[in-house]
Amino acid sequence: MGLDLRNVMRNFATGVCVVSTYVDTPEGRRHDAVTVNSLTSVSLEPPLVSVCLRRDSDFLADLQATGVWAVSILDTGADDVAQSLAGDRENRAAALSTLPASPGESTGALVLDSLGWLECALRDKIDAGDHTVAIGEVLATGSQDRRCPLISLRGRYYTTGERRPAAPVADQALSRTSTESATVGGIMFESRAARGARATPDGAGMRSALEEAARIVGPDRILRPGESDSAPGLLGPNTSMFRSRRTVGVIRPSTTGQVRRVVEVYGRTAEAGSLHAISTGRNWGLGSHEPAQDDMAVLDLGGLDQVRDIDLEGGWAVVEPGVTQGRLSQLLDGTTRMLNVTVSAAATSVIGNTLDRGVGLRHERVDDLAGLEVVLPSGELVHLGWWPDPGRPTPVYPHGLGPSLLPLFVQSNLGVVTAAAIRLQPRPEALRLVRLSFPPVALADAVTELRRWVSGGLTRGVPRVFDPAAARWYGGTGEEFLVHICVDGTAEVVDALVAAVTNEARRSGLFTDASHTDATDPAHPNHEMAVLVERGYAGDPDLADTLFEAKMGQPADKVDEHVGFLFFLPLLPFSGYAVTQADGLLERVRAQTGARCSATLHILGPDLIDCVVAVKFDRQDEEAQRAHRALDLLYRLFAEAGFAPYRLDVDHAHLMDEFSADARALALTRQLKAVIDPNNAIAPGRYR
Repeated sequence: MGLDLRNVMRNFATGVCVVSTYVDTPEGRRHDAVTVNSLTSVSLEPPLVSVCLRRDSDFLADLQATGVWAVSILDTGADDVAQSLAGDRENRAAALSTLPASPGESTGALVLDSLGWLECALRDKIDAGDHTVAIGEVLATGSQDRRCPLISLRGRYYTTGERRPAAPVADQALSRTSTESATVGGIMFESRAARGARATPDGAGMRSALEEAARIVGPDRILRPGESDSAPGLLGPNTSMFRSRRTVGVIRPSTTGQVRRVVEVYGRTAEAGSLHAISTGRNWGLGSHEPAQDDMAVLDLGGLDQVRDIDLEGGWAVVEPGVTQGRLSQLLDGTTRMLNVTVSAAATSVIGNTLDRGVGLRHERVDDLAGLEVVLPSGELVHLGWWPDPGRPTPVYPHGLGPSLLPLFVQSNLGVVTAAAIRLQPRPEALRLVRLSFPPVALADAVTELRRWVSGGLTRGVPRVFDPAAARWYGGTGEEFLVHICVDGTAEVVDALVAAVTNEARRSGLFTDASHTDATDPAHPNHEMAVLVERGYAGDPDLADTLFEAKMGQPADKVDEHVGFLFFLPLLPFSGYAVTQADGLLERVRAQTGARCSATLHILGPDLIDCVVAVKFDRQDEEAQRAHRALDLLYRLFAEAGFAPYRLDVDHAHLMDEFSADARALALTRQLKAVIDPNNAIAPGRYR
């Protein structure tokens, strides 16, 4: 009967929560937490809940001794947390030390960053068979209703979407992965597997796929982990000191044809495992070359490094993933066209940064995307958006007729991009940098004034605002905010705009300095820096990486090994109130963690700001832990304020669900994934 009861109850879907308590010992307070799905609301008046725990568990003994406990209700994406706290005490303690948690004010038991939480005092206990039902009086509660709950069903973890009507096409797609998802009462339950981490592929299948890939690209273009089945250090260190994922191997194709054949191998069967594609692997601050999950083969596309075509008249170039912004800019040097470059190193990939929605000095780089060449998991090659056709030349128009598929492959794991058509900007006849400073007390008013200028068309490109910490790298005093404003056009237009901006700055009384001759006056202390910044706005990256190395302290090829660096990238409304609020949150993070944080605001138009928060740290355990605590706190505080990130690092990829605007839209993308990539061949866990 016991076996039958277990099997029957597996069909009863429940929520998942973590129950925490502690015990005071001579060595200090020892916290503990376990995963349970037996939470029950017993009474509203008085407020009572219960959990059911094994009678012989050490955790229950601690709970009874202390008499208090807390419950954290887990949300989607927290399945890793649930699994890590389902083991023995030693493993639970190790996992608990890494989780964002704080003692509850009413009990002192740890409360996790979760969907909802309760603090309870033990009121009664009832022994029932091999378990004990602990009944607690609820002392305090809290919730965050914006997220979906984690569900336990049939021995697996699921997430839920909102209720939706039956959709025949979607139902057909879901039927292909019926073991990975289920629809109950109009609610789709989607498993961890369907969200990007399917059942562990067969080890023999993964080795077989890697051998087949070696036959395609050549044995000298495969990196293997060595003696062990998989190794975390195969890719080398990453600058953020994120956990190195176990890697099956690294595959380095040199042609699109090889990519097609390799992808087809991995798309053929789930047993082959999955591929994580990188361009140059320099996604610094967000994971560098690291996959989001373990046990994947890395598809290194750096060997696809051809500039296939450039058309100056039409304003486009077709490039492969290994083409860097330095190389393409050199080819455009002296022409009427320029590339929208970033302030990162010259040796960073144009395609890689564009597909992850990087921001250039002229505008968001995704706006430069005219078309893509994509290898689908089946090995099929497709061209999306606009693509050059020598037999039928057409103007560059990325949207085409009918539904536009181009955006589906930005921040996407639906295919592997092997080339992109990139728009080239007209090179301005003249350009000048206006440099402004203002004190912290003027932050709200200065931002409001800047918005008026941007709305009025006085600026070009992306104006940038550096907080005092970030301003140091650009000649700032470290006490004031610094602003860079680009103006360009004909010489006459530039003169007029410079005069307008500097006059407005002086008239406002908010700015302590307004200069526009830094780049033209060799005697100016900021001359060299201003020249490099102006060149960046004009599409010429600093090929010597002078500013980059000054900020990072190392050349580009040494960053991952010697520099400690994290990025957090939220979006803010363009308002003085929002920017002041964000600045206060950043100060709160500094105070609570002691981490070195700086912020640069990229103004993306009259309504939107990209807030680039950089956390630098020495590559030592204590310093790194402090930086990562700061990163976790940044995600939590900014989310609570409504400032969602537009890019995620590999250790926070699970937050995709939390920041989705509509659960049904997220479910739709996963249904598309199930149709296009039924064997999960491409980058599970990354923007899943």
